[in-house]
Amino acid sequence: MPLPFPTPPYLPDDPASFEAAERLGQLHDGLRATGFGEVPAQDRAFEELLVRVAFCCFAEDNGIFEKNQFRHLLEAHTRPDGADTAARLQELFQVLSHPVAQRPAQLPPWLATLPYLGEALFGEALPLPAFTTELREQLLACTRCAWERISPTVFGSLFLAVDDPNKRQWLDARYTPDVHIFKIIGPLFLDELHQQLAQAGHDAARLEALHQRLSTIKLFDPACSGGNVLVVAYRELRLLELAVVQARGGKAPEGKPRPEAVPRVKLSQCAGLALETFPARVAALALWLADHQLNQQFAAALGQPSVRRPVAEAAHILCRFELTAGWETTFPGVDFILSNFLNSGDVSPKYWHPDRLTSAEPRYVGGSNLQQIAKYMQHALHVRAAFILFKNDMQGPNRAAEWQELLQDYDLSLLFAHRPFAWKALPGGHATGSNVVVGLGKATGQPRQLFAYDTPLSEPRLQLVPHINHYLLAAPDAWFAPRTGPLAPVPRLAEGSSPFDGGHTMLSEDQRHALLAREPAAASYVHPFLSSIFYRDPRRLWCVRLAEVPAHAWPELPRLRKMRDAVHAYRQDSSLAFGTADASTYDWSEDEAPVATGFIALAPGIRPEVEHLAAALLAPGMMAASGVEYIAPATPYLFGLIISAMFGAWVRQLCDTWKYGYRNDGALTYYHFPFPLAPTPGQVAAVEAAVAAVHAAPKSHAAQIPVHGYWHDDLTPELAAAVAHLDAAVERCFRPEPFATEQERLEFLFAAYHERVTKEETAGK
Repeated sequence: MPLPFPTPPYLPDDPASFEAAERLGQLHDGLRATGFGEVPAQDRAFEELLVRVAFCCFAEDNGIFEKNQFRHLLEAHTRPDGADTAARLQELFQVLSHPVAQRPAQLPPWLATLPYLGEALFGEALPLPAFTTELREQLLACTRCAWERISPTVFGSLFLAVDDPNKRQWLDARYTPDVHIFKIIGPLFLDELHQQLAQAGHDAARLEALHQRLSTIKLFDPACSGGNVLVVAYRELRLLELAVVQARGGKAPEGKPRPEAVPRVKLSQCAGLALETFPARVAALALWLADHQLNQQFAAALGQPSVRRPVAEAAHILCRFELTAGWETTFPGVDFILSNFLNSGDVSPKYWHPDRLTSAEPRYVGGSNLQQIAKYMQHALHVRAAFILFKNDMQGPNRAAEWQELLQDYDLSLLFAHRPFAWKALPGGHATGSNVVVGLGKATGQPRQLFAYDTPLSEPRLQLVPHINHYLLAAPDAWFAPRTGPLAPVPRLAEGSSPFDGGHTMLSEDQRHALLAREPAAASYVHPFLSSIFYRDPRRLWCVRLAEVPAHAWPELPRLRKMRDAVHAYRQDSSLAFGTADASTYDWSEDEAPVATGFIALAPGIRPEVEHLAAALLAPGMMAASGVEYIAPATPYLFGLIISAMFGAWVRQLCDTWKYGYRNDGALTYYHFPFPLAPTPGQVAAVEAAVAAVHAAPKSHAAQIPVHGYWHDDLTPELAAAVAHLDAAVERCFRPEPFATEQERLEFLFAAYHERVTKEETAGK
């Protein structure tokens, strides 16, 4: 179904914001080169100076100062060698912080005409560095940018990057594009407000009620970084307020402001926490810039002068270490929590000072994203919240336990969610990562909004569903309690083990041939061996099982005796303990032996971009290495299910991440998988035939061990067709109708799992 209201498209990135950030970066480096800001006492002054310079540059291009007034002050009233630049800046800041009536009477015109901006930005006296010719020129270069084209939503993140030269060429996770912010604020509150505006029409009473509500909404971003989530949310409240005022009568007569046309939405309705002091100041600056632009837009649309003084109010943005009480006490009355929690990283060590240990900050630092969210939500369970998270915040047993606590212990529900989508900071940039949006709050009885994506970069599709589980599926909750055996009537899992032999009993194919050429009698004791990396290195390996050699055979096996002695020496010299076994024995673990039946070896993980779990269907007599999970006995039918898209989707949804993608935990995925209950003989035969076709199809890479990892980019057409045929045959074992999407497969599997677990629990009572 269509979205409630359209999200904004990507806008062309104006180079002005990037140029301004680059010029500020050069000034930053120049100041650092003088040694300014290197000691803790100067650190705040260093950051504050950059913030004030940025605001003054913006002010002279956006009607706060006279055009080019800041630049003229520097060019005409400071010496070229920079000797008096710091003094002039001190005078400037002092004048801006005092009302006109309280200023000295004999101020020169280039200072007297400056507006009063208050103490929020300019009130604190700062120690300033000694400027040089080069440093003065870098300051002037900042004023020559097109600051009237600056976008506050982008600029805050760019400005943060000036503190790290390595980040100036790209927007990191601190920047949240508008299109993703709308995924938060739309279903959280903005859709409802737009709907109320449409329903109000020109009804003065309803419009007044809506206007009053807009003026009381309080927003809180606990990981505000550059502030752009708050900037966009505040901007949308102001634009909605403008629409309300226009619906009440349009432009003011003769340019005089009408009482109902006075803006009521204020910056003080925004609050946030940043990781460090500099991001906190940058976020406040970005909101000031946005507020001034919106004031100008408001005045122009209504044909009346702006009634607000710039920087008269400020958002409540604090560094987390500045909290002396809980956030709910510091920022009372919050209505909505909203944040890009990709920003909730670690704090720089320079901010861990002993005198800060008494603050309330430890409540909000450390732990996973979900643990931090729980810390914020537990003190305001009536508040609705929305967060951008990593996809892996929804995966794995640890995250599942955290979600269970968050949803069950706090009695919260997922009211809306965006399934995984690609993160793309700028048009033309590279899509990175996989992220989700979750909306939390008390259950309302209304349908939940689930936004799905056909591809990671496609437009979302809205689905109205009765329930959303923490895997972001329209399916029952599933918490996957540990099991000691499979849910379905299938063989149990086993795990291989490796000899404590220093590698002396392991043979490559060439080494095996060399051994048997000289010692043919050793053939009975050499077994094929499956390594723990068989899924990405399917070379044939072998292992000599010395425990099988009878005493009378040793005299005829000199090479095996040499191998035995090497293993004995390794065990004697090793600092590791070989269990309870004596070093003179040469067996593997007590329970390890060649697998007596055919078996299925499971790869320990699956890459994010593939649909199928790697697996191998192997003959009896092979030995499996430590770390290899396998299923024995195996059948071609069971193997077909394991290497199907159905099981692959299950693995990618349930498992935690690792360096290769998703780590497969057989006790989680295999033991909980709702295998088809009663496939017909025809369905089983169809899967077995499809498996045979997969075996027979030509492969791009010939492997000595038949590992079915058929996701490679150079998949042959014949193999691709065989894989698709197998997937279809497996799906028909679950239901007659094919599945259109992976989401549909998963929702079916979760519903089947819930039904079977419920029956199992009922039968056990």
